[in-house]
Formats: sequence, C-alpha cells, structure tokens
Amino acid sequence: MRILLLKTWSQNIGNGFIDLGARTVLQLAAPDAEVVDVSGHSNRVADRLAMNGWADVWRSVRRRANARNPTTNLDSPIRARMLNLASLIDADVAVLAGCVLDDINLRRYLPVLDELRRRGTPLLFLGVGGSNYRANTIEFMTGALERLAPAGFITRDAVAHGHYGALAPESHSGIDCAFFMPDGHQPPRANRPLAVLTFDASKEPEVDLEGAMPVRVTQHPFDSPFLSLPRRVIDKRRFHDRRFFRKSNIFLSDSVADYLFLYANSRVTHSDKVHACIATLAYGNRAQFYWETPRAALFRQVLDDDIRAAPVRLDMARLEAAKQAQVAAVRRVLAAL
Repeated sequence: MRILLLKTWSQNIGNGFIDLGARTVLQLAAPDAEVVDVSGHSNRVADRLAMNGWADVWRSVRRRANARNPTTNLDSPIRARMLNLASLIDADVAVLAGCVLDDINLRRYLPVLDELRRRGTPLLFLGVGGSNYRANTIEFMTGALERLAPAGFITRDAVAHGHYGALAPESHSGIDCAFFMPDGHQPPRANRPLAVLTFDASKEPEVDLEGAMPVRVTQHPFDSPFLSLPRRVIDKRRFHDRRFFRKSNIFLSDSVADYLFLYANSRVTHSDKVHACIATLAYGNRAQFYWETPRAALFRQVLDDDIRAAPVRLDMARLEAAKQAQVAAVRRVLAAL
C-alpha cells in the first residue's frame, strides 16, 4: 500500500510537529505501507500571490475581526499554474492532517483534494481540527466535506467531531497527531535543566523558571513568503521580531528535531503556541498555555486540568490509550479501502 501524506507548510514549525506525528501514526497503523510525503507549501504560496496588494491586507483585517474571509481570489490563474507533486504520484489513499478545517487552510488544498478524488484516490483526514467554528465556517466545511466524501475522518477535538464526524463512514474523536512524536523521535538529554518560553503572539509574562536555564523560542523561523508590500509594511511579526531579538538565550531553527530537543528537555514550558505545549506534554513534561483560541479544545482530549491556569502534566497512561484508539481507527479506515 502506498499512502500519500499531504503535509501543510512549515513557516510555523508546529506544522512540522504535526507532519512527524502523522507519519508516525501511519507507520504504526500500517508498518508495511510506503508513506510518501508531499508538501503543501506551493499551495500556500499560490494563495499568498493570489491575494496580492491591499486585498491581502483586507483579508488579514477581516480575519482578525472574526469576519467571513473574502474569496475573490479563488479564480486567480496562479492557482492553476502552481504545481503540487500530489498530481504526479499515484497512491492507495491520501492523508491530510492538522488545522485544516476552515475556509482559509482547506481552500488552499482544495484543488489538490478535488483532483485526487477525480482520480479515485480515497481521502483520510487524520487528527484534524479548525481555527474557528463559526457558522459560516461550518457551512463551508460541511459543503466541502460532502463533496470530497472522505473515507475516514479522525479529529483532534470533540467540537470538530461533533460538527463533521457524521460526514464520513468511519470517524473517530481522537487527538492531535503531534502527541505521537515520541514514538517516532527521541532527542538526546540536555546537560542542564531547561525552561522554554515560546511567545509568538503575546508578551512574555513573568514566570517561575524553577532554577532552570531559560530558552526563548520562536516557532516562526522563516519570514512569511511572498507577502505583498502593503501587508509587509503592517505585518505584526516585524515588530514582534524586533523585541524577540533583543532578549537573551533566544533560539530559532529550520529543524524540527532542534525544537523537539528543547521541549523534550524542558522542565516546564510557558507558551502561547499550542504545539509548543503539545510537544512538551508528549515528552512527559509540564506546560502552561497562554492564549484564547478555539484550537485549544484539543487539550480537553487528554487533560482534565486547566492548562491555562497553571503548568500541567499528562497522565501518560491516558495518552497511550488515546493513541492506541487512534491507531486502531486508522487501521479500520485502511482495511475498508
């Protein structure tokens, strides 16, 4: 069996955590299968180029205001000209994982998914969730999923499963794929205690480092590609990065393994990034989350404690049971193909 793993884009290194975890899930569920990775970076670039100029700024403003995102760029010719390698590879099933259940991220992949369906390739959504669950997003996603008719639909939070789980013959309310990273990668031990501080969206708070060496991390190691000039002028990351680079013990890298070394060795992680906390928790350490977002619903799949109130640690037996259930769900989908 050949499995086509449709990766997203790595300008946020947390997406790399999801990709590694998704590959690990698939290898656990189908150890004899060939898993072929294909990047979605070209789709993100096409989306960026299609929204050039002030239209890109307008979409950013509306997105932050929780308004419906404009879709006037969907017919841009750059989308048709941009090649995704999935069109050149035959597979028995295609898998898409991560935060894709919304009208920005799924739209970027729709040309690829539509072509795969036309070629008769079954689709499996694995450990998926959305950035929001507004009425217009649910309407868009329901229509898209009905058209794509996935063979399997495994979510990372109960909210997504409640809205969309009935749209596939095999569905499961599961966990984020990044929780599987320790099954696929074990970093070496650090030579001293570490405390990781990852704040890309908000100001770093005063916290107890518990005697550990602080490491200040950004999970955005790359500049956003192909930003229009107006958007580049107002891009908030320009101002955040200036503050970040004035701090001590700062870290960024183009390697997922480098980040996992820090989180696996973190005595405690404080962060406003979901996957900084997931990586820390998955390796058995404590984390506290500092942001309000619908994406945080995924923590309720593995935690009873409030991760926003204080640093928490996972019940590893509970996590292992959730992982086994997810692997079993993937096996059921693959067996039914």
